[in-house]
Amino acid sequence: MPMPLLPQQIAPVDERQAALTEAHLSGRIGALMDYFLALRAETDAVLAPRLAAAAGKPYPYGRCTEINSDLFSRLAGRVKEPATDVDRILRDFVAQGESSERSGASCAVSISRTPSSSADCTWTSPTTPSW
Repeated sequence: MPMPLLPQQIAPVDERQAALTEAHLSGRIGALMDYFLALRAETDAVLAPRLAAAAGKPYPYGRCTEINSDLFSRLAGRVKEPATDVDRILRDFVAQGESSERSGASCAVSISRTPSSSADCTWTSPTTPSW
C-alpha cells in the first residue's frame, strides 16, 4: 500500500491522470492559461487594495494563503456552476476523475504569471474535490 500523501503534497501523476489530462486539457493549454491568468487578475484586483504590506513587502509577497484561498473559492464556484467553455472543460475533467473515496481531497493548479512558450498547466488530484 502506498504511503499517504502529506498535507499540500501534490499527488504523482499516474496513467489515469495522464489520460484524463490528454482527453480534457492538453489541446487547450492556451485557453487554460488565459483563464487562470484572468482568474488571478480578478483575485489581485480584490485582494491588493484590502491587504496591508506583509513584513514590509507589498502585495502579493507574503499573501500566498490569501491568494490560494481566494483562487480556489473562485475556481470551485465556476466549476460548480459553469458559465464558459473552460468552466465546462474543467468541470468535465474533475467529474471524470471522481473516485468513490472523496475524503482528503487535494488539488494543485500551477500557474505562471509569465508564461513561456513551453507553458504547462498541471492539475493533480488524488481524489476529487467536493465541489
